[in-house]
Amino acid sequence: MGDLATRWQNAGQIMVYGAGRIDSSGLRPECREEMFNLMTGPLQKNVVAAANRQIGETKKLLGLPGAKGLLWVASDGNQDLRPNIVWYLLRRILAKKHSDGSPQYSHIDGVAYFSPRMLAEAPGVPYPVVFWLSGAREKDHREMLDLQSLLQGAWPTYVSRISGVPVHAVSGMTVVPERLRFRGIADAMPRVVIGKRRNG
Repeated sequence: MGDLATRWQNAGQIMVYGAGRIDSSGLRPECREEMFNLMTGPLQKNVVAAANRQIGETKKLLGLPGAKGLLWVASDGNQDLRPNIVWYLLRRILAKKHSDGSPQYSHIDGVAYFSPRMLAEAPGVPYPVVFWLSGAREKDHREMLDLQSLLQGAWPTYVSRISGVPVHAVSGMTVVPERLRFRGIADAMPRVVIGKRRNG
């Protein structure tokens, strides 16, 4: 990222004096695309590709070639990777196809991205939120969507039980990933609100 920022600065594409924070929303489209390409690599290799291999090997080991794979991704400890960026990159990676049109990472049928302990802030919500974003690669994949809905509903109960913190679900609240901002660790806060969003 430092090398990219230096090149952008030298080309007059950004202006930074001293130390500065680069926000993707303030970048030119071509710079934003370069930044996302750089960020995609580690997430694709270390998370998505690794999970795809693990799911494929598990299906083979259990003799269940038709089983469906759910990728779980937890944000826990890195406040610089904002929820909307991670969610965007995951969807971007899972949209990739081979040259014959078949999907890459074909053992992953759905993804759930959530914060196990890190709290976020959402506009219009007076309490810290623990978020859960999920979706299926195929929008009409009813079984995957139903499973994610079940897990999403159980998440507040689980967080409350293991943390000892009262967790309150807000039904019908739409969490826009672009407006989420991390704020701290759940153990330090007295009350938590779960925001829910399903995005295929």
